[in-house]
Amino acid sequence: MKLSPNTSIPDSIKKVLAMEASLKGHIAAVVNGYPELRTEKDDIVQEVMIALLKYPDKLENLQVEAYARTIARNICYDMVNRLRKAPTVNMESLPDNAEDPEEPQGFTIEHAKLIGLALKELKPDCFQVLNLYYFEEGFSKDRLVAEKLGQKTDAVKQRRGRCQESLKDIITMNKKYSVLLYLIPPSKRR
Repeated sequence: MKLSPNTSIPDSIKKVLAMEASLKGHIAAVVNGYPELRTEKDDIVQEVMIALLKYPDKLENLQVEAYARTIARNICYDMVNRLRKAPTVNMESLPDNAEDPEEPQGFTIEHAKLIGLALKELKPDCFQVLNLYYFEEGFSKDRLVAEKLGQKTDAVKQRRGRCQESLKDIITMNKKYSVLLYLIPPSKRR
């Protein structure tokens, strides 16, 4: 809304400007309820003030403090949802190649050998299911593994899940496999 030099400022805008300090306190109280947004407090206060001043005619019959708190709560809610939906990277899961940038990243032959050793520590039936599922050509579906073993697909899925848990436990508990821990998200480790 542009004001010419001869235009007077509406009473609703004067009211908001006069209450600015009080409104900032109300808005800050709302923002303090969201710990992840405390660093954004000034920006949120500014957004609320702009929103209040944008439609001065709506403010005449409203309780400005309550309206400001509602706007602040809605802005905070939207910001928190955006933050929570944003992809995050766990720093522990990133490889540390600071010392040797030439070091190859990702899966290596050494890793494959260690996985082979860990698989051999499993019970024979688990070894068979996981070996067929992950390493045999064309068997990456539970249905195909079930046909090969002469079992039902659901039974193979359940067995594969239990075997994967056993393999994860072997990798997590044994120091010689610690280099493979990057394959298991930290939240899934015991």
